[in-house]
Amino acid sequence: MSRFNYAILQPGSIKAKPNGRLIPFAEHRSTSVVLWPEGHSPSIENTILTDPCLTAEGYQHSMEVLSELGVTFAEIGYVFITHQHNDHIIRFPKGILKPAFRRFNPSDDIWSSEIRTSFYPGHSADLKSLIFHSSSGDTMCIAGDAILNEEWLRAWQYFWPNRYSQAEIIQTWKSVAAIVASSDVIIPGHGAPISVSVALIKELLSGFPAAQHSDRCEEVAQVLKNRLAELV
Repeated sequence: MSRFNYAILQPGSIKAKPNGRLIPFAEHRSTSVVLWPEGHSPSIENTILTDPCLTAEGYQHSMEVLSELGVTFAEIGYVFITHQHNDHIIRFPKGILKPAFRRFNPSDDIWSSEIRTSFYPGHSADLKSLIFHSSSGDTMCIAGDAILNEEWLRAWQYFWPNRYSQAEIIQTWKSVAAIVASSDVIIPGHGAPISVSVALIKELLSGFPAAQHSDRCEEVAQVLKNRLAELV
């Protein structure tokens, strides 16, 4: 099994709260990750950058992390974009030259079959996640906005400013359940990594009946129950 090291370059954050409040002065930032094969140094031939929509503050943090790794943005070869919303596409602060990344394609010969993508629509019809095994053997899912952060996940809330349809909300819950059922650690679109644990799944099962349109996708609870049985 091929494994990958990873580091959070830009810690994600979000202004909106699940209860409809907005946090004053908070920055809306996508989570950006860099990963490369275990046993290798990061280089232009083997390094993937995800969702590099970098704010000025996020860019400075990214530079510090890359400095510790001994690389620069120019030495990152590939980019993976989870979806085409404006807060996830490639963007660097004004005055910073944007590197010429190559688009990550899991079918390219240089990548092992151990790193792949999977569609998880709902938040966006084109949303894909990047799935790989970490150096500790955990199944990792860079989920984009299929899961915004742990607070939004536990609240069973979707990104309400986007005014989603019933069908899109139901699809979101199906994607959430599929990600939780297949991952050990989830890196969400706007937050810190989330460990999938017995306690988390029990809380999700307890809260799911209150989720909007949960009565129209009862299979979601069963998927989570199956995952819980695997972990107990």
